[in-house]
Amino acid sequence: MPNIVVVGNPEYKITVLAKHMPGDYDIEYASPWAGANYMPYIDLVLYNRSKDVHTTTGQWLKELVSPTPWFASVVPDFRVIPKEDLPSSPAGIDSATAFTSVCINTAVYLPYLVSQCLKHGVIFKRSILTHISHASALHHTGLKADVVVNCTGLLASKLGGVMDKEVIPARGQTVLVRNEPGIIVSVSGTDDAEDECCYIMQRAAGGGTILGGTYMKGSWESQPDPNQAVRIMQRAVELCPQLTGGKGIEALSVIRHGVSSIMLHEILLSLSGHPSPLLTADHSSPTSILSPPEKALLSSVAHLSNLHCKLLTHTATIASTHPSSICQAVATAIRSTHLARFQRKVLEVEDSILRKDAGSVGAYNIVPLTAIVGQFSEWTRRMEWFLEIAEFMMREIAREGKNATGAMLIDRLSDAIQTGYVDIEEAALSLVKIAETTWLKQVSAWILYGRLPSFGMDDFFVQQVIDGDIEEYESKRELLPAFVSTSTASSLLFIGRSLNHIRVKSISSSTSPELGLLSSHLRQLSTLNFPINSAGFSRVISSIRLSLSQTTLQKLLPLSKVVEILSVLREFFLLGRGEFAIALITEADEKIRSRWRRADNLAYDKRDGVENIAVKEGEVSAVLARTWAAMGALQSQNQDQDEDEQLELARDLIQLTITKSTPTSSKQSQSSSTSPTSSIAATPFRNLLLSVPVVLNLNIPSPLDLFLTPADVQTYSSINAYLLSIHRAHLRLTDLWKITSLRRHHPPPPGPPYGSSIRGREKVHILRERAKERSAAMRSVWATSSAAVFFLAETQAYLQGEVVQGTWLGFQKWLSGESSSRPPSPSYPPCKKEAQENFDEEDIWLQAGKSSPLPQTQTEKYTHDPQTLASAHRRYLSTLSTNLLLTQPSFTHPLYTLLQQIDNLVALVHRMHSIWNSLDLESDEGVVDAFSDFRKEEGDVRSQLRLVADKVRAGIEVLVNALRDMDGVKVGWEFGGVVAEGGDGEWLLGDREEGEYRPRKVGRVDRLLMKLDFGGWFDSGITGEGVGSSDEGDYEL
Repeated sequence: MPNIVVVGNPEYKITVLAKHMPGDYDIEYASPWAGANYMPYIDLVLYNRSKDVHTTTGQWLKELVSPTPWFASVVPDFRVIPKEDLPSSPAGIDSATAFTSVCINTAVYLPYLVSQCLKHGVIFKRSILTHISHASALHHTGLKADVVVNCTGLLASKLGGVMDKEVIPARGQTVLVRNEPGIIVSVSGTDDAEDECCYIMQRAAGGGTILGGTYMKGSWESQPDPNQAVRIMQRAVELCPQLTGGKGIEALSVIRHGVSSIMLHEILLSLSGHPSPLLTADHSSPTSILSPPEKALLSSVAHLSNLHCKLLTHTATIASTHPSSICQAVATAIRSTHLARFQRKVLEVEDSILRKDAGSVGAYNIVPLTAIVGQFSEWTRRMEWFLEIAEFMMREIAREGKNATGAMLIDRLSDAIQTGYVDIEEAALSLVKIAETTWLKQVSAWILYGRLPSFGMDDFFVQQVIDGDIEEYESKRELLPAFVSTSTASSLLFIGRSLNHIRVKSISSSTSPELGLLSSHLRQLSTLNFPINSAGFSRVISSIRLSLSQTTLQKLLPLSKVVEILSVLREFFLLGRGEFAIALITEADEKIRSRWRRADNLAYDKRDGVENIAVKEGEVSAVLARTWAAMGALQSQNQDQDEDEQLELARDLIQLTITKSTPTSSKQSQSSSTSPTSSIAATPFRNLLLSVPVVLNLNIPSPLDLFLTPADVQTYSSINAYLLSIHRAHLRLTDLWKITSLRRHHPPPPGPPYGSSIRGREKVHILRERAKERSAAMRSVWATSSAAVFFLAETQAYLQGEVVQGTWLGFQKWLSGESSSRPPSPSYPPCKKEAQENFDEEDIWLQAGKSSPLPQTQTEKYTHDPQTLASAHRRYLSTLSTNLLLTQPSFTHPLYTLLQQIDNLVALVHRMHSIWNSLDLESDEGVVDAFSDFRKEEGDVRSQLRLVADKVRAGIEVLVNALRDMDGVKVGWEFGGVVAEGGDGEWLLGDREEGEYRPRKVGRVDRLLMKLDFGGWFDSGITGEGVGSSDEGDYEL
């Protein structure tokens, strides 16, 4: 601008284009920060140190500090200071010069120049140019400029059309103070760093004093370094003590730190969640402008800023996309509560700096970096923990598509309460309250209205299961927090399931008494304290369950209805009515035989694959229909018997359907670990009744579905298939004894006169020899069949007579309330005196408990709520399945194989009987079947009989050994955590509530094993060629 003033001819039309104007403060605009001195310096003393000659500042000031500079004859009063007058501080000064020059106050001088330019008609315009060619078109006259003068300085290296790479930045940091030393002085270098220098320049007209500085070539860093500022001030005071009157840097009155105060702003801005290049840049280079302490301090700030930025990103993602409403609530709480508190802390620190609070701003208005870092030190551990929680939720999202569940998060937060850090404990408590409140809202919708949550349904522990036309609900343990016990989870499922059934099926009265309990139930839920403890939560849920049961559910589901349906299940599924089982087996066998006849002897040609004979759904239903007809005919034979209402109910509810081959095909059975079906071995007994897998099923009428679930019915179906398969094999084996000609046949002689003739006697002899040979061939088959009949009969008697009947009687007594499920121990009547003593000493309440059972008319006072009934029923089924050995694959799998081999044995015996009848017709009557070779078939069947008989015998041996192994580990002594009492071991005890059903211990494996242990039979069996050997005897039993 001085040049413009000089050429201020009115004929010149001058336009000044600039991004920044006098009065602006920007790092790109050097004039406000500079000393604006004439080079060489004005009125100054220059000290030279020879050791600085090769440093950056030494090269920069080389000519200036020379004893014979080029300007020696230009500036006034140039002189060389004698060595004896050289100061001792700073150390190492070798020479010095002094002269008088000019120093300019830029804050005054720049506006003056603008005014002079305006006086001469110069036009000023703010503009940002990207290319030098654009300048000529921006003349204020609208015409193209004749001359363009480029005065862009440092930015010439970035201006298009110029791009002068020889122009590089030299970062110079200064401090402007109010102190006036009365002298301008400079030194050729410093001992702090080779690119740091020391100079003092007093501006004119009250412009203050510039303290410098640095000379960092190639550095574009715009942020001031507080530590460098301190070093600059220390060097200035040491060089010129009169700057502070000998009082040290404490007496400096700082106006501003150059380059600018942006560094402080960047720190606070980055802590607010906006990444800053100041903190994200790599300062590990040896040429970094930061000292090691500065790097350490800024790294802690950068770490905290990084935590804040990650938390903002993670919590926003979780709150908007996570499928768990609990995780969303916790993420929102972290963001809106804790991160907002941290941001308020940043604002408080900024406010304290602006107010120059003594806690943040030190002497000379300097804000120490340590003070800033110290303000946020307590937040580091807390923010790290928040990030752990956020990444815990995010990490599960990224791994195999599996999401972190609300229950997992609640348990994680609950564990964090015990870390021992007060700040973490406080944060964890606040988040646990948020998480448990959100979870409790979901639970409230379920236990108050029977509705699943509208959002986050996949994260809720109750899941809807749709199996065909059946809609059911199951409880998933992995979606429940740790404070929810198993019994409480069952109560939660039952309450919501019951309310849902009432609402969906409209089985409640118009008054809906369950809705009148809402206020009471809400009050009970409101008594819970956070964090929720298991005992308190169980107490509230139990209270709600009992309240609902007493007012609504017991009216909808009276005990008589429960006993009625359980009796149907006992009689028809557990084979309490033997005639039903016999009729069903008979009709099923008749259906298979009719298929055999139509398949032209398929029973022999494909005897190892009889299951390939396809039976359709309609035929399966017809088998059950004929079974009901047979039951009706049997009932009609007894004219005195009243109408069987139980049979009519069973006819309406029971179905025989084709299903999958494994007993765990139901989705509910697979996913519900509490269902008895889940522990039943997957042995396909349902494949044995017909050639396709069929099961008895029960259509559960409402409101019995409040008590009985499809999973319970499936358990009954599995038990029924198991018991029915054993009963069927036993019946089929015993039916073999009806074939008298095979078992015992002695042909009589023909009538006279042919029977008395020689030819007649020879004929009789031939027939009897043939019968004897066939009897010898079948002897081992009959022995094996007898052993199998004995095994099946004893097994069936044990399972039906002891296990099923005994368990049912104990459960029935508990239902009716006639006595506790544990009967009194046998005792002998004491003498009169002893009895009187015992009566006097015994507690009156114990005496009342031992009184005789109430009459049947008074048993209705013993009522159980539906959830207790359902839980007891599941325990009954679980105990029954275990006692029946259905949970032991080591027993059920060999048993299934044995039953298959018995079917093969029976089919082969019938085929052998048919072949021998055909051979008799051929040899005795001359009836020949030209399409059959019965002699060859007889040999094949004999070979197959030998193999199958050996397999049956081996199968029995395997089963007996399996029973021995189970007896060795005391299978039958423990059931579902209910441990048998010592002594007689007749009853199961455990940690149960008063009045809760305790399954009766009915028999053990050793009782069955005592009957089935055949002694040496397995060791002294057949060792010969097998069936048909002439030297073969019976099996030794």
